[in-house]
Amino acid sequence: MANEVVADYYGWSDRTESGFEFVPISHQDARRGGVLAQAGILAGLSDGRESNPVKRGAWFARKIIAEPPDDPPPNVPKLEDLTQLTLRQRLEKHRSIQGCSSCHAGIDPWGLLFEEFDAAGLVKQTTSDSSTVVPDGTPISDFSAFREYLLAERLDQIAFSTLKHLSIYANGRYLTYNESRQLKEHALELKADGYRLRDMIRFLIHSDSFLQK
Repeated sequence: MANEVVADYYGWSDRTESGFEFVPISHQDARRGGVLAQAGILAGLSDGRESNPVKRGAWFARKIIAEPPDDPPPNVPKLEDLTQLTLRQRLEKHRSIQGCSSCHAGIDPWGLLFEEFDAAGLVKQTTSDSSTVVPDGTPISDFSAFREYLLAERLDQIAFSTLKHLSIYANGRYLTYNESRQLKEHALELKADGYRLRDMIRFLIHSDSFLQK
């Protein structure tokens, strides 16, 4: 969905004359569509000059699959302090620092999969390597394969993450450990119908955490 301004940003100005009205656009680009490829989100997860796989990977882990990394230890050098190296070399150097490897093992693989997009959230015009091996050991070749992997292997976790963040918003507070555990268990009840958003909302407003606390 895009209006004329948004379409122009993505390079699709020849496909709509909608003015301020948002209309469906057929772009035939397997990398576009959905939250993961939204330029506004990806641009916000960069430093304005180049893509930032650490920010993007941490955001994905926290918001999309609800597997948040620990907070970084103090006095860790930033990636931009290692500019003489390639991106992958900088990430490897960063992971070699004591106290960083365990967290970055659950961040960097996800972030590298977004390397097909530049700092502005647009598809890079130059060839980019977004291949990686995700934390469960699955090799993924590019962003399109990444989306297929999520649908095939991580849909339950994505649904739980969506429910978790909706519940936090609805209740106005973070969930306790037991509430999160119970939510994850009961979320599977919605799987047979495809984890529809309306079913998630109905599920949450009938939950004990929403009605009693």
